[in-house]
Amino acid sequence: DESRPQEGNEPISQLPRTIEELGQYNVILMMDPDPQEFDAEWIETLRVFCKNKAGGLMFMAGPQFTSEFVTLNRLSGIREILPVRLGDAQYIESSDALAFAAPDSLAGMLLVKHNLDHPVLSFHSDAAESERRWASMPGIYWSFPALAAKPTARVLMERGDQPGVEGNIPLIATGRYGAGTVLYLGFPGTWRWRPAGLQAQFFDRFWIQVVRYLVENRSLQGSRRGFLDTDKTEYELGDRILFVGRVLNEQFLPSTAETINAKVSSQEGRIQDVEMQLLPGGTGQYEGSVIASRTGTFEATMDLAGGEESDRLIEPITWRVVPPKVESNAFWLNESMLKEIAAKSGGRYFRLSEIDQLPDVLPSRVQRVAFNSPAKPLWDWNQYFRYLAFLLPVILLTFEWALRKWYKLL
Repeated sequence: DESRPQEGNEPISQLPRTIEELGQYNVILMMDPDPQEFDAEWIETLRVFCKNKAGGLMFMAGPQFTSEFVTLNRLSGIREILPVRLGDAQYIESSDALAFAAPDSLAGMLLVKHNLDHPVLSFHSDAAESERRWASMPGIYWSFPALAAKPTARVLMERGDQPGVEGNIPLIATGRYGAGTVLYLGFPGTWRWRPAGLQAQFFDRFWIQVVRYLVENRSLQGSRRGFLDTDKTEYELGDRILFVGRVLNEQFLPSTAETINAKVSSQEGRIQDVEMQLLPGGTGQYEGSVIASRTGTFEATMDLAGGEESDRLIEPITWRVVPPKVESNAFWLNESMLKEIAAKSGGRYFRLSEIDQLPDVLPSRVQRVAFNSPAKPLWDWNQYFRYLAFLLPVILLTFEWALRKWYKLL
């Protein structure tokens, strides 16, 4: 709505057209955009913004304009940027017709469980707790009929009740386009999540995490022949650290080397090699992983073949590994768990108001043991008494002898 006042410290009166104007921003959020407001030149600028400027892009599909937006020839470049594959116009139109003909009913959102630790989905350090939070979210009424995710993309959420031609329809998927990060949201209506939690806390947190995730890679703008990145900036002991990189050769074309080594260094100077595997697709993208086995701050870079030393090294990235936070984050009283622990261990649970009952139920551990020692001689009663018992006769006899000697009685 052009008449609605916009929030922020700088009003945007018109759509940025050039790469210089667009490069002043970090993230672009496109929510069911109207195709009449865009042309082929702007889509090409958007492509350069993501690929070379490491800009973030989120595309939210909607029932009003998305079908036309992704099928127009002049805007076809958006299909190259998005991390999902879309069908042709006939397939999209028929799928939309079936969706609108279906009765209005909430559809379930199927989480990809091994991606629950992704920064967009993670509501809690414990993946099981994040899964419970997402289970409390209301479902969706409509989703765009995307075919499947691209090979290099990560699917975070799928629609489980309406399988597509190639499996479950992706609802949330993320991927790379050049140096930039792209997030695809295949449904509108996230406002339905506002009742979950206190004061729309999970709705707000989801959008904060989306923008933060897209902004993080903006610092890679100055990379020369590629980039190296991790999926998070902080890990706990035992987590899997995922490295994602894109490498160009000396001619600045996507690298075709099967593997490239990344070097991980710690604060203590220890260096660990991580083998990055080339992903299919011919885009020069690589992926590798390592387990977080020590706490501290770490740094990683890739040493590319050829060129000067300043051009070979990928700009390093840093992250932290911290002790597990499961206990420190769960600071509320879990009375049911405490009762279960007490019952299984043969104990009993008391509230603070019942603390006066505790002494009555504590078992008595007093033990009385009788010990009969052997009889001791009288002179062994005390070491001084023992010496006195032997010395006293000697002293008395000596005293008697001295008296007799004195009085000449001998």
